[in-house]
Amino acid sequence: MKLCLNEERLVKKIAAYGDNAVNGLKNAQSSLEGFIDRVVAEDAEAASKNYMSCVAVDTRTGRPYFGLSGTRTPNPTINNGVVPDGTTSDHLYEYYKNILNDDMAAARSQGKTEMEKELAALKKNIDDVKEAASDSGFGDSFCEEHAVDNCAEIWASRNAILDGAKLDDLAYRAQKTGTKGYCSPCANCVRTFAGHIIIN
Repeated sequence: MKLCLNEERLVKKIAAYGDNAVNGLKNAQSSLEGFIDRVVAEDAEAASKNYMSCVAVDTRTGRPYFGLSGTRTPNPTINNGVVPDGTTSDHLYEYYKNILNDDMAAARSQGKTEMEKELAALKKNIDDVKEAASDSGFGDSFCEEHAVDNCAEIWASRNAILDGAKLDDLAYRAQKTGTKGYCSPCANCVRTFAGHIIIN
């Protein structure tokens, strides 16, 4: 396994968080493949349709958080298979902000306001990429086939934030549910997560 995209940040996170960061990054591939196996066991089409999946590793704790592209029910942040109304970053930001409560925040040693700030930071990244795509003549996405909000990295990030992670501490690895091979970030995610550690 090699680590790419921002070795400087990698050094800083390992210096700050030590073994938690090292072990989380080392285990990223195996933990993501375990998630993919669970998804395929529940949805036989997941292998043939080759969805994008992602693990976001919290370098502070070493914990992995998962996501799939699109609003599919295996996404851990979709409660009981109910997709939130709307798929824009505005709708999703409001949805997740509204499900936060003081008990959830206390259980994760993170204040509700801090979680809201992290969700807002993610939303700003998404909106900045949409604006840049529009300014460059691409509509609201640099990828013809999907919206910025669609990406597995976005869903994995939300899941991590709702468990108390900070966006700046997240490192990412993406793989397909069928081939399981490493996938580099799409044209949207390269911008949404610019400067983050990408595990390949």
